[in-house]
Amino acid sequence: MKINYLPQNENALLNWLQDFTKNLPIVGRNLGVTPAEVSSLNALIVSVKDDIRRGLEDKEIKKENMLNFLTMIIDKMRSHPNYSINDQGKKLGIAG
Repeated sequence: MKINYLPQNENALLNWLQDFTKNLPIVGRNLGVTPAEVSSLNALIVSVKDDIRRGLEDKEIKKENMLNFLTMIIDKMRSHPNYSINDQGKKLGIAG
């Protein structure tokens, strides 16, 4: 599946991740995401954001791992019976 809701520009991605992680704990809980998954994803996101801001050369591998885990969590939420594009999708920025 093509992920068209993720910004390609790193600065835009950082802003998107900030908004996503702000809403994830509440929205995710209602869509089957466990607190451990939220915590793990947030730790990965913080690490990748730090690497991007510092301009580290090896950030791409960690960024790819974070995006893979992020995609898995998003797919889990989008397949939940209570998921609504107009509600949770818009709150998380994954309505695309």
